Amino acid sequence: MTFQGHNNRKKAGGYAEYITGGSLRRLVAAKVRRYCGEHPGVFDGAAGSGQLEQYIEPSDFRAVEIQAEACKALLQNYPAAKVYNTSLFLYTDGEPQDCTVMNPPFSIKLKDLSEDEKAVSHRNTRGRNRA
Repeated sequence: MTFQGHNNRKKAGGYAEYITGGSLRRLVAAKVRRYCGEHPGVFDGAAGSGQLEQYIEPSDFRAVEIQAEACKALLQNYPAAKVYNTSLFLYTDGEPQDCTVMNPPFSIKLKDLSEDEKAVSHRNTRGRNRA
């Protein structure tokens, strides 16, 4: 499979977008196979173009991605994926999957979040409104 990537840091506007290297993608896939078997259902809350899942080959893929262009690339890579073009903090579906695979944007600062994202983040860190 030829993967459609998306990595435009200028347009990302500080979303801390990175491409996960092939070695790490293979390592993640090996760990997922070990604990979840072949072709598990996968959730990724910061999916980008879905490259982290390249070697996992999920049977069901639920993805959250804040950038619309990355969502389009992800759907080219995984046409059957359920993609939510929103912030992880505002994602509400919660459909269970076999595993969560994520390389989140570690550099996001709370001050950069929208007011809605801050409210949800605050509730979740205090242990409320969790499933």
